[in-house]
Amino acid sequence: MLQKALTHLFIGQKPTFKPSSKSKMKLIKDNLTENFELSIEVIDAKFGQGYAQAHPELIGGFMQAAAVDLLMQELREKLVELIDKP
Repeated sequence: MLQKALTHLFIGQKPTFKPSSKSKMKLIKDNLTENFELSIEVIDAKFGQGYAQAHPELIGGFMQAAAVDLLMQELREKLVELIDKP
């Protein structure tokens, strides 16, 4: 469902659902967990096994970029809501 909503946001259409606060928080938590794990995989794949653990600042940078991306998505959603208001 999240992918469908984001696809609609990127092409300028209003999402067809609105998650509740609890489900939205779960989506955010899941997203952060996934990005954390992905950051380790990507860093280790590029620089060798254990590199991410030895260089946590790279994980931090990856997580900051993911947080900015999530914020952008939230802002886009709010702007779509404002534009669609009568």
